[in-house]
Amino acid sequence: MNKQISPIFWLIIAFILLIPTSVGKFLLDIAGWSLFIIFSIPIFIAGASWIGIKFLQARLKNCENCGATFFNNQSLCPICGANIDNNKNNSENYGPASTATIDITPEEID
Repeated sequence: MNKQISPIFWLIIAFILLIPTSVGKFLLDIAGWSLFIIFSIPIFIAGASWIGIKFLQARLKNCENCGATFFNNQSLCPICGANIDNNKNNSENYGPASTATIDITPEEID
């Protein structure tokens, strides 16, 4: 049996919420905090997920031979068996950075 809510009930609710009484302020405060919590939970979950993904990405290595991705606590690639530590040492032996810099001299343009 559907009972229709009378307009007087809605007028009483509107009166409680609109007139600055302690009950109206209390109900509006509860509604405000409820909405704040409802909207902040997805933002908090998204931020925690982003931090977790960045945390995991910082601990991953890529094999230069086969391109496999794995955690950086291994010294051998689990796919092709290449020694990761030797690849890192070979790629860092390019010489001092000052040999790779380019000196730039300013010129006046007329």
